[in-house]
Amino acid sequence: MTVDFSPIVAPLALLLLTAATSALGVATRALLARFHVANAADLMAQVDIIANAAAGEAYRQAVLHGQDLTVSAGQNAAIAVGANYLLSRAPDALKQLGMTPDAIAGMVAARVGRLLAVDPTVSTSAPVLVLAPAIPAEPAVTDPAAYLAAR
Repeated sequence: MTVDFSPIVAPLALLLLTAATSALGVATRALLARFHVANAADLMAQVDIIANAAAGEAYRQAVLHGQDLTVSAGQNAAIAVGANYLLSRAPDALKQLGMTPDAIAGMVAARVGRLLAVDPTVSTSAPVLVLAPAIPAEPAVTDPAAYLAAR
């Protein structure tokens, strides 16, 4: 008497193949994490977060030092501050991604532009004096009870 195991073997083989494929993905992620190997998407996400902070730092320094971001000298100085900020915070990630200094400056410049585009009236140039139309002032109230009764 022979027993036919083929109806059982085929589904079990499929189940084993599925389990092995899943285990391979989990094991790969664990090995990459163990040996501190990051993929490009993780590195780019890290650089993106720091680039946003670098743009904020560039804008902060421009305001702090009174630089005009509407002229190229002020923009270049602010972008240099932001690029240095980014380089100091994520040198390994930038190196692994193969980012050039021009690309880093471009990232910071784009984000500074986005900060300025949120409110186009914002700039660090000299303030403009805006005169409001003259409104006649009411006389000072000396007797609050009489003032309220008159209204």
